[in-house]
Amino acid sequence: MDETGADREEVRTPLAAGLSLIASRLGVRRSAEALLSGFPLTEKGDLPEERLADAAVRAGLSVRQVELSRFTALDVPAIAIRDDGAVEMIADVVPGRGRKPAGLLLEGGGEADFKSYRKEFAGRVYAFALEAEAGTASGKGADTLSLGRLIRHSMWANKGLYGQILLGTLMVNMLGLAMPLYIMNVYDRVVPTGALESLWVLSAGVILAGLFDIGLRQLRGYLTDVAGRRMDVVLGNQVLDRLLQARIDRTQAASGSTAHAVRELDALREFFNSGTLVALGDLPFLGLFLLVLWIVAGNIALVPLIALPVVLFASLALQPFIVAFMGRAYKNASNRNAVLFDILGGMETLKALGAESWAARRWERAHAASLGAMVPIRGLSLVNTNLIVIAQVTVTVVMVIFGVLAIAEGELSQGGLIAAVLLSGRAMAPLGQVVQAIGRLHGAVIAYRALKPLLEAPPERPAGEAFVRPERVRGAIRFDRIDFAYPLPAGQSPDGYTPVKVLDGLSLSFQAGERAAVVGAIGSGKTTLVKLVLGLYRATSGRVFVDDLDVTRVEPADLRQAIGYVPQVPQFFQGTIRENVTLHYPQASEDEILAAMAGAGASGWLEQCPLGLDQPIGEHGGALSGGQRQSLALARALIRKPSVLLLDEPTSQLDSRTEAAFIAHLKDIAADKTLLVVTHRPALLSLVDRLVVMDRGAIAADGPKQEVLRKLGQAA
Repeated sequence: MDETGADREEVRTPLAAGLSLIASRLGVRRSAEALLSGFPLTEKGDLPEERLADAAVRAGLSVRQVELSRFTALDVPAIAIRDDGAVEMIADVVPGRGRKPAGLLLEGGGEADFKSYRKEFAGRVYAFALEAEAGTASGKGADTLSLGRLIRHSMWANKGLYGQILLGTLMVNMLGLAMPLYIMNVYDRVVPTGALESLWVLSAGVILAGLFDIGLRQLRGYLTDVAGRRMDVVLGNQVLDRLLQARIDRTQAASGSTAHAVRELDALREFFNSGTLVALGDLPFLGLFLLVLWIVAGNIALVPLIALPVVLFASLALQPFIVAFMGRAYKNASNRNAVLFDILGGMETLKALGAESWAARRWERAHAASLGAMVPIRGLSLVNTNLIVIAQVTVTVVMVIFGVLAIAEGELSQGGLIAAVLLSGRAMAPLGQVVQAIGRLHGAVIAYRALKPLLEAPPERPAGEAFVRPERVRGAIRFDRIDFAYPLPAGQSPDGYTPVKVLDGLSLSFQAGERAAVVGAIGSGKTTLVKLVLGLYRATSGRVFVDDLDVTRVEPADLRQAIGYVPQVPQFFQGTIRENVTLHYPQASEDEILAAMAGAGASGWLEQCPLGLDQPIGEHGGALSGGQRQSLALARALIRKPSVLLLDEPTSQLDSRTEAAFIAHLKDIAADKTLLVVTHRPALLSLVDRLVVMDRGAIAADGPKQEVLRKLGQAA
């Protein structure tokens, strides 16, 4: 990155730039662009304060918030964020008496009196330190943290909430003894003696206990909800972060299947936060209720004591069958989602071909399979529920029978019998919750297995590994004996499948500032060359270099910042023209956006948009014509003034007039850039001086444009 670019970056992304500077002071080279990559940014394109800790961990740093009143020399370097959003970096301190500094040295040469600064400062201060072993401890843990450790970390972060939930459960269960004891005392002491004063006192006490019980249950439910939301935020953010940071060749699965796997986060949250905690909290009190029941009714307590394990074992015996059916149901539901995404994504093609019947048939089969897989699960779950209901009814009836016999023999009072029945109901209640928790456990296990490959996929930039941060990309490109075959997504390779080589021992180089076109038949490997330069895929064997740097060892964000890329089929996202041009550069000014649009030949149709740059483009750019989408993709490639332009069929959907305008603009724009064009359009050859012809993954011809064209003409 050149000096001007660095200054511009610092002004527009002060928090990310400050973190990058602190990292470099501590011996870690991470650009602001690399630290921003993959995080949701502020409206100004900077790092949000709430993601500062995550970005620091990515750089192998630890971060902690410190009180300015307790700030010492041990806390530098630090970042001070004011309430108005201003960011200042504290580079050092001026020693004072004791541990308190006399002044603060701010980045840029400024100095502030410590007392005055502390008095007028309103905001937060964050101190940073290098993690042990140069970032391999925390940094590596952050990028390769297993799903299990991530869940444990999330729960540990909320340990205070869980402690309060368990305390609430303790109090709710203690208050649960109030009603049985109240009934027993009323029947045994108030009714025989007519002590109405005792009745009012006991009634007031039990009503008060009931009100406390309701309040505690409400509070417990609220705290459980808060804990669930916090876990949702952590897991949800981490899942998307990992997907965005993962190597694309290790995560390419059907979009519908991936979306279904991500949706399984709900199953994990339900298990760890909803009734599971309540069930686990209630279990220890099962013994308490049985003990009180024994004190009140003696041997009658054996009835629920025997019934509980019998019903539990019967329920557990059904679980292997439920697990098997749930696994099949998940696969069918995932397939149904994939089919739905396919149909929705190809709706225009289906209608144009008149293939609606094919789509309907495919959907009906997938939908029927998904629904059919749920039938046995519901049946077995119903059996489980009925077992518990039968057990509760049976226990109540048997206890009443034995209770009446005990009353007849004078061993039990009427109040004691009623209290015993109520206590047995409280003792049996956790059984249903435990069975439900077991069901949620199965769902959580399936969700865990679905999410595990997504969260533990190898990242493009593994933490703890040294990556090069180029100061400036000149644009020399070299392919050294490259073999490459596109991998199938994990689990989708049929038996005996052998990947077809797209590139076979290819060696090729381009000088910085050179303009070249790559042509060839379909499947010859032209587009693959471009993707390898960007580091989207890794060669099976051989190496790809940019400026003599292996692209697998260059910081991906810094490499792609210096490359303008137009894919063969550009992708757009629901939003405005402005948002789609500045996806990767939200700090862009209005002038930069308009200059990029002009360079792409898009000024003409942009002027016709009533809302200008704020014109919505619809889902996947559906509100634009094919040519407009292509010119928008070109503008997106030009917005950052890259030193390398990789254009894959950049004008395939432009009319001849727009194409001519684009070529004229590009001749000036690419004057000092490396230009690599993959094309079949003769007009684009006027941009280049060199022509490379590919055939079946190898070089068929290479040399000056006119010379290669002459040879091809003679061969024809």
